[in-house]
Amino acid sequence: MPSTRVLVADDATHQALYLQHTLKKAGYDARVVTRSALIQPALDDYQPAALLLNVELHGSTGTDICRALRADPRNSALLIVFITGQFLESATALTLAGANGFLLKPVSPGALVSKLAELGLAPDTSHSAVRDSGSGAIMPFADASDLSALERFKIELTLGLAPLANPLRVGAYYIDDSQRGWIVRPDHCDWPAPGELAHGSQRLSIKREEVSIDGSPLCTVLLCSDQTDSASTPGLMRANASTLAATALLRQILRVVEFGQQREDLFEELGLDHECLNSMYEISAEGQTLRKPDQAFDKIAKRTARAMSVSGPVRLILWIKSEVTGNLEAVRCHRVEKPQPRDTVLGLVGKCFQEGVGQVVNLATPTENALEVEFRGALHIAMAPIKTPHGTLGVISVWHEGDWNMDSRHARLLEAMAAQTATAIENDRLVRKTIDSEILERELAIGGKIQESLLFGTPPVESADFEFGLFAAPSLQVGGDFFEFFHYGSSCDVVIGDVMGKGVPAALVGAAVKGQFLRYAREKRGDASSEARNIVAAVHRDVSRRLINLECFITVCYARFDAVDHTMTYVDCGHPRPLHFRADTGEAYALEFDWPRLVNIPLGTHPQAQYEQASVDIHPGDIFLFYSDGFTEAVGDDNRLFGEDALLNLVVKHSSRHADEIAARIQSSLNSFVKAGGIRDDLTCIVVKVLDSAVRREESGDVLEVDARADQISRLRAFVQVRCEGIPFFKQEEQQLS
Repeated sequence: MPSTRVLVADDATHQALYLQHTLKKAGYDARVVTRSALIQPALDDYQPAALLLNVELHGSTGTDICRALRADPRNSALLIVFITGQFLESATALTLAGANGFLLKPVSPGALVSKLAELGLAPDTSHSAVRDSGSGAIMPFADASDLSALERFKIELTLGLAPLANPLRVGAYYIDDSQRGWIVRPDHCDWPAPGELAHGSQRLSIKREEVSIDGSPLCTVLLCSDQTDSASTPGLMRANASTLAATALLRQILRVVEFGQQREDLFEELGLDHECLNSMYEISAEGQTLRKPDQAFDKIAKRTARAMSVSGPVRLILWIKSEVTGNLEAVRCHRVEKPQPRDTVLGLVGKCFQEGVGQVVNLATPTENALEVEFRGALHIAMAPIKTPHGTLGVISVWHEGDWNMDSRHARLLEAMAAQTATAIENDRLVRKTIDSEILERELAIGGKIQESLLFGTPPVESADFEFGLFAAPSLQVGGDFFEFFHYGSSCDVVIGDVMGKGVPAALVGAAVKGQFLRYAREKRGDASSEARNIVAAVHRDVSRRLINLECFITVCYARFDAVDHTMTYVDCGHPRPLHFRADTGEAYALEFDWPRLVNIPLGTHPQAQYEQASVDIHPGDIFLFYSDGFTEAVGDDNRLFGEDALLNLVVKHSSRHADEIAARIQSSLNSFVKAGGIRDDLTCIVVKVLDSAVRREESGDVLEVDARADQISRLRAFVQVRCEGIPFFKQEEQQLS
């Protein structure tokens, strides 16, 4: 039969014992060495098939040890697996050193067994030896994790007291509920037989010690020492000294055994917790790919069974309440046949479901009359409800027929897995309920692209007479604000509009109306009828009836800047009043004109509306601000409105800056002002700054300076397009530029 022996070499005792414990639970025979100098002697004596070698050992490195072992012909068939915490080191240097593989810390039981199996070293599930098969000598406590506490105590006392037995003429005799006998005594002695010793002896000094671990009686130990006088020392004096030494040693050994028992319990708990955390991590990490509950059920059932099996084999059923029948259905089973659906009040599972509380049951004898057929013959049962804030969805039940109890550790694991199951079910139900919302999100994304490409225009960058800055942000993903620029030589038209409402419908209406402005602005270019009021009136004639039928209206401001006439002519159709900063006075004010009834009202409010225009003179340094009412209606922390005065003050304060910078300062000031949820409407503002034409033309040419900001990309793109119009292949490449 192939060897299942594994040698663990690690100077971290707790890690070494954890690996040894895990190997022995899996069916391997394992030993531990904690010093590099002992590795080769242990290999020669123990003849293992594999060596688990920590990459860092006190006084040497694992790679050096591995190279030395590989250079020795005695180790030619030895499998060497490194334990390391560094992946890169494992993937390079460790392999070059001669390792057959590596495991990353912390090492889970599943990963350890899988790696050994991968290398061809399968466990012997029937293996439970606690003695060295080669020499027959009792293994030290660290290698006897499957022994009872009494056996461990006797082994440790034997190893500790044996060197003192002959020199001090001391021995130890034990008595427990079922047997009695010598643990150790001097060689070639004629001490009384065990049966006689229990009744006392005049030759021996006897001290009785009651031994217990964690408050549980273990056995009674009689510490014996010879009272016979010798040539140099009175017998009674030597006996008393020997008894005191043996007593101190016994108590020390007892503490070692207690610590060992606690350590063994801790190892089992750590193994369970490690598997629990590992399972939780794997399920959480795969959560994004587990789109359907069935996939999640498979993972959760397998991980739960694996984690619970750290203590021993288990059986498992994952019960989920059917949305159709209302009964509990076994959606996943492990090591048990699938039972029929059952009522939610039947037996222990039904109680767990109804009360929403986990249960742990440990029985002294198997139950044969359980309502659940799967529990018949079980000794230990644990269950956890699968709960959400909306109610209980099912139950995870785990049980076994072994000799180990289930406790709070197993209950916590089941609760964690039940929570993962509940999350998977809730996510699926939410997905099914939010399909319409996902469709809406896609529509909004399309609407956002519509707004960017159809509603928002690009300001001209080649103008020698005007600077332009803008800022636009919808209150939702899409909005109803739109704007456009028409540049004709020394004049430039600016149109800004605000559709009643928000979202996709407003965006579609805005795109249609803006298209009409584009059409008439181009058609009337150069005509006598190309005045701003005529363009607005033409658009009104085309769209007013349809807007009225849609119960929708649009506020618009159409402005024409003429650098030759030094005028700004505008038509204000119910839009917020444009703001004008005069460079000669350093003051800013809102443009206002008292129009007659039905003149310059919003588009779509009345079919007989008339549209007139007004003009103001412009001078170098003058600034005009066009904006939507989302700015003035923005709400601050104290419920104050941002207001028109704030815009006027900002324009005056930053009048010396570039138009782009003025728009950016307005945006920054608004963001600092508003509270959460304080923006109720779409935001759009356009800044137009009048330049000194002569100075501007001297600076113009093939150089454009822009700030390193995302909102400057449109200026840069337009500049490149204008400068590249004469290039033969530009038309073919224009799509890539835009």
